Amino acid sequence: MRTNQTSQALVSPVSSQSLADFMGGLDYDASMDAELQAYILAACEKIISITNHELLTRSFEFETDDFYSFDYIRLPSYPATAVTEFLADGEAVEFVAKLKARPAVVKPMASSNDYKITYSAGYANIESIPAIYIQTINMLACYVYDNRGCDMKEAIDQSGARMGIDVLKVRYSAI
Repeated sequence: MRTNQTSQALVSPVSSQSLADFMGGLDYDASMDAELQAYILAACEKIISITNHELLTRSFEFETDDFYSFDYIRLPSYPATAVTEFLADGEAVEFVAKLKARPAVVKPMASSNDYKITYSAGYANIESIPAIYIQTINMLACYVYDNRGCDMKEAIDQSGARMGIDVLKVRYSAI
């Protein structure tokens, strides 16, 4: 079993106004904020779920009991910025973290089959998020807005967001 959960809300780096600007011909006013934010957040959530690439920093609790990959545990969210707690069978253990790896990996110094890792992943501020990520969010949110009720898979393919998603995707292969 593997779980990766956060209790922190997703915050989009794209504002309603910036999406409206991206869309060009949209006659924006503040009464549209809630609707546009819904499309923006839906785009963000979909992109994160496909790429495992976080936006602004959030804390996560990752639990796994299927540890088998060459003594390293891959953290599900990228970019990992800190590991604040590592428990093996409920006890704190020492570990070595390679946070710059893609995906980040953590090696426990104690053997167990039940690990709980508390870590942070995401970018410190909007300015440090890659431009292609912002562009991909805008492309997907724009398409979903213009084609309300469309399927997200169709939206990814038709909007051009697939290119950005492919670049952002964190691939999990053998270490």
